[in-house]
Amino acid sequence: MFLKKLEIYGFKSFPDRIEIQFERGITGIVGPNGSGKSNIGDAVRWVLGEQSAKSLRGGKMEDVIFSGTEKRKPLGYCEVALTFDNEDRGLDIDYTEVTIMRRVYRSGEGEYFINKNACRLKDIVELFRDTGSGREGYSVVGQGKVDEILSAKPEDRRQVFEEAAGVMKYKARKEEAARKLDHTQQNMARIEDIVQELEIQIGPLKEQSETARVYLELRDQLRLADLNAFLLQNERLTERISGYEQSLQALGNQAEAQSEEEAQVSAQRGVLQEELQALEAQLDALHAKSAQAGTELERTEGEQRLEAEKEEHLRAEMRRVENKRAEDAQLLQNLREQTAGNRSAVEVREKEILRLKGEWQALEEKIGQADRQIGEKEGEIEASKARVIDTLNRLSDIRSRKTHLTALQQNAKNRIAEMEREGESAAQQQHTFADELAQARQQGQALLADKAAYTERIEKNTAQSQALEGQQAQAQNEVRRIEADWQSLRSRIELLTQMKREHEGFQPSVRSILSACAKNEALGHCICGVVAELMHVPARIERAIEMVLGPALQNIVTPDEQAAKKMIEYLKHTQTGRATFLPVSSMVPRTLNPRERQTLSQPGCIGVASELVSFDERYRNVMEYLLGRTVVVENMEAGIALSKVNRSAFRIVTLDGDLFNAGGSMTGGSFRGKATGILSRARELEEGKGKLDALKSEILQKRERVAQLQQQSEALSQESLELRAGLNALEVDIARENERCSILSQNRQERANQAARFRQEAAQLGETLQDIESELAQIAQMEQNIEGNTSSSQEDMTQTQEQLSALRQDRAALQEQSTALQVQLAAWEKEYHADVRDIDRIGRDIARLETEVARAEEDVARMQRELLDARGRQEKLKDELTVERGAMDALQAELGEKQALRTQKQERAAALEARREQLQSEQAAVLERQHRIDVQKTRAELEMENLQKRIWDEYGLTYGTAQEYRREGMSLAQCNNQAGELRGRIRELGDVNVNAIEDYKQVSQRYEFMNAQLQDLQAAKEDLIGIIEELQKKMAVQFKERFAIINENFKEIFSQLFGGGQAELRLLDEENLLECGIEVVAQPPGKKLQMLSLLSGGEKALTAIAILFAMLRLKPTPFCILDEIEAALDEANVVHFAQFLHEYAHKTQFVVITHRKGTMEAADALYGIAMEEKGVSRMLSVRMEPAGEAAV
Repeated sequence: MFLKKLEIYGFKSFPDRIEIQFERGITGIVGPNGSGKSNIGDAVRWVLGEQSAKSLRGGKMEDVIFSGTEKRKPLGYCEVALTFDNEDRGLDIDYTEVTIMRRVYRSGEGEYFINKNACRLKDIVELFRDTGSGREGYSVVGQGKVDEILSAKPEDRRQVFEEAAGVMKYKARKEEAARKLDHTQQNMARIEDIVQELEIQIGPLKEQSETARVYLELRDQLRLADLNAFLLQNERLTERISGYEQSLQALGNQAEAQSEEEAQVSAQRGVLQEELQALEAQLDALHAKSAQAGTELERTEGEQRLEAEKEEHLRAEMRRVENKRAEDAQLLQNLREQTAGNRSAVEVREKEILRLKGEWQALEEKIGQADRQIGEKEGEIEASKARVIDTLNRLSDIRSRKTHLTALQQNAKNRIAEMEREGESAAQQQHTFADELAQARQQGQALLADKAAYTERIEKNTAQSQALEGQQAQAQNEVRRIEADWQSLRSRIELLTQMKREHEGFQPSVRSILSACAKNEALGHCICGVVAELMHVPARIERAIEMVLGPALQNIVTPDEQAAKKMIEYLKHTQTGRATFLPVSSMVPRTLNPRERQTLSQPGCIGVASELVSFDERYRNVMEYLLGRTVVVENMEAGIALSKVNRSAFRIVTLDGDLFNAGGSMTGGSFRGKATGILSRARELEEGKGKLDALKSEILQKRERVAQLQQQSEALSQESLELRAGLNALEVDIARENERCSILSQNRQERANQAARFRQEAAQLGETLQDIESELAQIAQMEQNIEGNTSSSQEDMTQTQEQLSALRQDRAALQEQSTALQVQLAAWEKEYHADVRDIDRIGRDIARLETEVARAEEDVARMQRELLDARGRQEKLKDELTVERGAMDALQAELGEKQALRTQKQERAAALEARREQLQSEQAAVLERQHRIDVQKTRAELEMENLQKRIWDEYGLTYGTAQEYRREGMSLAQCNNQAGELRGRIRELGDVNVNAIEDYKQVSQRYEFMNAQLQDLQAAKEDLIGIIEELQKKMAVQFKERFAIINENFKEIFSQLFGGGQAELRLLDEENLLECGIEVVAQPPGKKLQMLSLLSGGEKALTAIAILFAMLRLKPTPFCILDEIEAALDEANVVHFAQFLHEYAHKTQFVVITHRKGTMEAADALYGIAMEEKGVSRMLSVRMEPAGEAAV
């Protein structure tokens, strides 16, 4: 694996996208101070996941985004991408080339990508784990990393050694296992609480469950007793109904005999009736002629008035049409004038558009010529830049050496003065550390306050969670209540459906026929249905229709007499009873005559019953036969009033079911429940299905509410967990602040020891000061010569850039003119198209108006003709009125004579009518007895239906399905006594929670499940503890072994770099290998063995480099970026440093950011970074060979 490519956009001083290609070996990044070359190393560190803005030399992470200059606007985001060759699968991912990218927006949002796929920071960290190339490794080493190794506390210095020792992966696994262990312990605590709560619930639930089981057993016995009592009682009712049907048949025979006698009386008065009828016919004819003559007279008079009104209307309409025609003609003239004006405007705009297009094309040609000139100047500038780069590189080498020597000179001069100030500085630093110590303690108090705030929020969340649990329980209770209503309604619908399917409520004979027709298709064609099923009755008049029709609701409608005959033969053959049949082909409708219908205008009268129900038109004769002479009224008062007006000529029924029979008898009183329920059953079934859907929807809504409350409760639980995690973090911060106070106390003591080291260093610097001043004089002369050449090249490049700027300004002016012309052209074209659309629209309006004017002229002509016709018809109607009035007078005279004759004949018919009324009275008595028996039969049927309904409501069984529970040898009294005893025993049980059985089962199962979970968690806890202990052992063994190797490598490399001397890495507490600090001690040649902090700056840097190479020898990283870590070395040590780079370059790819000549000479390739524009870094040459020749 090696680094192939780095892409940067918007990062720090790189607002433009740049790309750097890397090869194996050593690559140098060079450039003057302040050019931004160190930003290359920061970019690599940042894309690898660096989270500290301070480490990237910023205040906050948004500071890495290009912030703009005087000439450039700030960018909204930045991104950096690193591409690796992964042929050897050094990265554990199945790609031969891997690109990681990081992007951050000014809003603070950040994104990470692996091969353009979004990922987490954790994924990138895991990808580079244990390769030495991650953000915590030693693949990116700058001055900050060197200072961290040299100046950090021994305990903080471990991290880089742990990465080199390869124990970071074990450490990460251990931390993950520790987190899981903590999570497991928290879960165990929660589950233990739940188990304790379940133990409290199990005892009472067990007692309730046993009581519920006894209750269910008694309830089953009660069910058996109730069902047998029901079957016995149902059989008794069936026998009673059969007796009522026999009595009704006998009374029917008596009624037939009375009808025959009434027929004989009627025959005796037949002759007289015929004469009266003939006379009535003559009177009706005369009345009809008189009424017709009156109607004709009224019609003629009405026609005469109508013709006059029509004439006036025609005159007004003709005036309106003529006015409208004049208005349309004027508007048509205006539109034609407007069209001519618009056409002239279109021609003017077409010419202007052509002119503007010509000017714009000429400007575009000038812009193209300016672009070509700009391109030539840019080429000249690039050539000048190449020459300047070469000069700057040489000047950079000289200035770097000069800077180094000047720094050494100034350092030597200043060190003696520093020694005098050191004592004072040490005292000041002691005060500073004391202030920081006070500040740290204050910070600790603030953290304690934050801890109290977190604790308060956790308690508040706990209270809210309890409130939500209460709301959730209430919502669940509502769901159970609505589900119970839904279940009850569904049971009722199932009962009604089964009753409809089994024809419950119908007579046995009718049920037999309906069942046979359902099974036999040939029989099924013989019936159309029963009356109750062939009509739809509004709920308001259901009771009225049921009382009027009574048993007739069960009459069977057949297509013709033959079908009825076939059904009667079937009943005789099967001996299943009698039934009434209504053949459609032979039914004669019975309706109100016109005079009777006039009485329906009385208050409270609703209408004729046959007109208030709906049915198929095929059955109109049947329905009018049954209900055509029945009128529905609001109440008894309205019924009495209507009966008096029509002299009880037809049947009347109130909405409450009270009857006024033809002839004057009345039937009424209280009525328990519904009559038969046959009519209301279908409506109740349909309404029940609608209510069922509504309840289902409400259940879903309530369940959604329960789910919402559950989500809110879970969110609060999650927030509580996060708050507890924050509380734990605060406790860690408090411990860290306490540790910081200890460190500050130690640092205060260390500053007192520094003064002695600086006095020793001043004596050494005095000896080298004279040699430095001699070499500086030589460098000053060389710098003057090179600066002269550089100034000349830069002046040429500046002049060319000014020319380029002028060309760009000219081009911008041309572009502005072009844009203005385009805007003007667009405006003209918009107006042109608008005028064209107006012309089209006006043309359509002109055509429409011309059509309307022509139509108006035709209408005026037509109205004039109609006006002449109306005048003619009026004259004709005047003549007809004279003739009709004369005929009317003659008819009135003849009508008077006939009425006198009718009166004589009516008196002769009175005697016969008295006898007929006597017979009708006797027949009414028989009918009244029939009605009483029919009511008793209906009550028995209702009692049977109620009994069946109660059994269905209580046990969900019909009569047929209840037969399965029959027990022979049990009387009705025994069943009732047993049921009473069982109900008493059930009452003695008190309140019974039937759900306790299921609740006890669920709680027991949950208790067992939670116990099992607790055991699993205990096992998991033990496993995690074992894993942590095993990882600690592995980490200790591996760290000890590899630390010893690094130490040996460090000793050897230190001696090579320093040309002698000795050094050592020491563990401060070998008994605590995994947490102890690491101390670095060194003894350069000619000096005593001393701590790292007492070495000079150059010695520190060389010692850090020795540590780096010691790690690389043990565990080479795929690549290593070194940012000016050799800046503090002298030339001889830079050469040693370069030699080590070459030695390790066959295993590690090096990218060195430097301005030291020795390092540049060791590089296989160089890239130059310069800052031509203030605040903007650019890569002036893509790549150069070490000798300075451009390679690309």
